[in-house]
Amino acid sequence: MIQIYFNEGGIYPIVSDGTLNTLLSASPVSNYKVYSESHLLGIIVPFFEAYPLYTTKLLDYQDWKTLLVMKSNNLHKSSTHLEEMKGIISRINFGRKDNF
Repeated sequence: MIQIYFNEGGIYPIVSDGTLNTLLSASPVSNYKVYSESHLLGIIVPFFEAYPLYTTKLLDYQDWKTLLVMKSNNLHKSSTHLEEMKGIISRINFGRKDNF
């Protein structure tokens, strides 16, 4: 339903490799992947701005959005900004020291 709602991307099982045995025993958890930067900025970000998360995932979303905007502005090509981006990446998900 997520893929249909956003009309973009794909749903992929979380697996360590692509073997048939691994795929058959894959976790029921999946990843939703969107590859179009314009779709991320034009559809996904506005959705989460209108319907914000109310957990620590909000902080991860805000960091992800910062990285997306930095990349769309080509800041990842500068070594200074690239180091800043690496710092942001290091705290997303399990690396976060601050709490909601």
